[in-house]
Amino acid sequence: MRTIKLFMTILFSVFFLSKFNSQNIDKLKSNNGFRTIKLGSDVRNYKNLTLVSNKGEIKTYSLDLYKSPNFQKIGHIPIKELELKSFQNKIYSIYITTSGDFSLIGMLTDTFGEASHKSDLGWFWRTDNIELSVMGGSGVLKNYYLTFVCIEIRKNAWKYEREKELQNNISEF
Repeated sequence: MRTIKLFMTILFSVFFLSKFNSQNIDKLKSNNGFRTIKLGSDVRNYKNLTLVSNKGEIKTYSLDLYKSPNFQKIGHIPIKELELKSFQNKIYSIYITTSGDFSLIGMLTDTFGEASHKSDLGWFWRTDNIELSVMGGSGVLKNYYLTFVCIEIRKNAWKYEREKELQNNISEF
C-alpha cells in the first residue's frame, strides 16, 4: 500500500511538472517576442530605431535605449543593446545584449520553464514557430546574448539571402 502511494505521488509530480513546463513554454509562444516588440509585426510601427544594415529585403535596426525606457533593463539587469532584423519589413529576430548576470537564466526559466536544450553554447527554448536562444555569460563572453526568432520568417530570409548569393555567384562567370 505504501509503495502504491509513493508511486502515485511520483507519477502525479511528474505529470504536474511536465504540465507546468508546457504551460511555461506556451508563454514564449503567447509573448511572440520581447515586451511590446512582436515577431512578425511591421518594423515600421516602432519608434526610436536606427537602420544599421540594409541588404535589400533584409534590414537590421538598433533601438535607441535612451529614448525607450521600457527597454533599458530586464529586472535589475541592464540591457546594453537591442537590435531587430526584418525581412520584407516583418520582424523575424530580436537580439538583446545584457550584462552577464546569471540571475537572467533564472528569470527565463521561471518565465518559460526549463530550457528545451542546454549545451556549452547556451540555453534554448523552442515552440513550433518561435525560438529563444541565450548564449554567453562566462569565459570570454562577459555578456548574455538573447535572440528571439520567428522560425518561418527567418527561413524565408535565409532562402532570399541564398538566392541572392547564387545570383551574384552566377554573374561572376
